[in-house]
Amino acid sequence: MKDKTPNTTHEKAAPDLSDPFSILNEISRYSRIIDPFDRLASEARLFAFTGLSMGASAAIAILPTEGRSYSYNAAVSLYAALFFFTLFPDKTKPLLRDVKKPLAEKDKKAIGKIAKDVDELCTAAGVNKVFFDETAAERLEKVFKEYTAAHAPQAQIIAPPRNPDFHTMLNDAVTNKMQAADAIGAGAFDLVVSNKTGKRPEISAYTLLNYDDDANIAKYGTRLTEYERQVSDAITTLYIDAEKAGEAPIFTIDTIFRAMPGGSDKAQPQQRNRIKNAIEKLSTLNVEIDATEQLRKYGIIGQDEKRVYKSHFLQITAVEAITKNAVPVNAYRIDAKPILYDYAAQVKQLLTIPAKYLSFEKMKHGAPSGETVKLTEERSSIANYLLRRILIIKNDARQSRTISFNTVFTTAGITTTDRHQIADYKRFCMERLDEWKAKGLIKGYTVKKSGRATTGAIIDL
Repeated sequence: MKDKTPNTTHEKAAPDLSDPFSILNEISRYSRIIDPFDRLASEARLFAFTGLSMGASAAIAILPTEGRSYSYNAAVSLYAALFFFTLFPDKTKPLLRDVKKPLAEKDKKAIGKIAKDVDELCTAAGVNKVFFDETAAERLEKVFKEYTAAHAPQAQIIAPPRNPDFHTMLNDAVTNKMQAADAIGAGAFDLVVSNKTGKRPEISAYTLLNYDDDANIAKYGTRLTEYERQVSDAITTLYIDAEKAGEAPIFTIDTIFRAMPGGSDKAQPQQRNRIKNAIEKLSTLNVEIDATEQLRKYGIIGQDEKRVYKSHFLQITAVEAITKNAVPVNAYRIDAKPILYDYAAQVKQLLTIPAKYLSFEKMKHGAPSGETVKLTEERSSIANYLLRRILIIKNDARQSRTISFNTVFTTAGITTTDRHQIADYKRFCMERLDEWKAKGLIKGYTVKKSGRATTGAIIDL
């Protein structure tokens, strides 16, 4: 069996400094030599190490020289890539977060010897020893910005992922209608957007929901699923957060998954496909709402004004982006404010909840244990619906406080009749209610029964 442990010794190399490929090979060789990683997973970490080293070096090496030779740029890039990893461990901690032990003495000596060789390479290229006025990490970030501006203006810089403090859910009449009835592809109809209350009359809005191509009805269906609604809410939440931070609304699938109830740092392949399919569906779904009467009655626009919302459910584009650490990723760019977020915000039909209630923990002795609950698509949909129903109850005293488990399962798209599975889903519902009680979202709940069967819960706020 071949020993894959990186060698920490090296021989003198004499690369052709005028040949970019020779320089890249030399960089790759140095990256392998100074690999200081834990032997248990050296190969996986080496990919991250070598990839960033070579990516940074390649970018610098092909920058416009403005009188300097490519060999100058190549030598400087080699120096920058090497010292980024060896002299600034605080900057590389995210990549090396799973390294448990310090460098061995032999590794330190090897790195020191390589640093000396790099200086000799610089001298051979006619370059004095390089000193940076700023950290190597800051220099590399500037270089990538310069490179993408000069050579790849279409490249998108994606902000570091972060968790929004609040999660936003759409609760407008149009979104609710799309989930409750076969409204997509049904032709134009008048949708009741505000029920008659007291002296206020019922208000309707002309609504049209269809795909770019009618053939998509067979592919995507005529309703919005609970899971697709979660994806929409996650994207809306991220869009709002990016807008507040003054950043471009560009997100990876992992970032979107993380913003969904019960989401974790990385989506599994099946989850990635479901999110991707949901985005494809929502980006081809046309939404048209004539909200003129409603907005006039609410005093949002004047009596002589007209307001029609018309666009795709999501105006979104798949893009190739790079992180601020120069890692290429596939992402999505939100090209305009989501239409139903814009509409729901105007008519005050948004639900907002602190993001802490979106992470689910196993319960032990009536308290959250700190152990994360792994969710299937069905469980994620159940939790999302329960959260939305609780928020609706909290925001409208006229709403019934009873949550029917049959309604929960139907809305979540669960069709099984297996009594064991149904019992398991009911236990999951009770566990989430117990957790939200412990975390202060609700005061408690009363189990509702029909005979010996548990049929739902009455929420105590």
